[in-house]
Amino acid sequence: MSYNILGSGYRPNITLFSFDSTSAKIHKVSDSKAPENASWLEPGKEGVIYSTSEVPNGEVYSLKLQGEELEITGKRSTKGEEPAHGM
Repeated sequence: MSYNILGSGYRPNITLFSFDSTSAKIHKVSDSKAPENASWLEPGKEGVIYSTSEVPNGEVYSLKLQGEELEITGKRSTKGEEPAHGM
């Protein structure tokens, strides 16, 4: 069985990895543009992924996996300083 894993942090990209549990191998699939200082990824309903952006005014992003690329689909200000978690 194969699983998708998203990896992020204070980097310009969110990386999609694939893990094959049968062979116990993991490989990099793609890099997608990340929100600035993305510190948290949280799965939501219907394939939506949420991310906080630790910037001075604070932002929360919605993202969606389109094939092998992660696409930013929305953004809102948290009106709080540098949120670490938005859920």
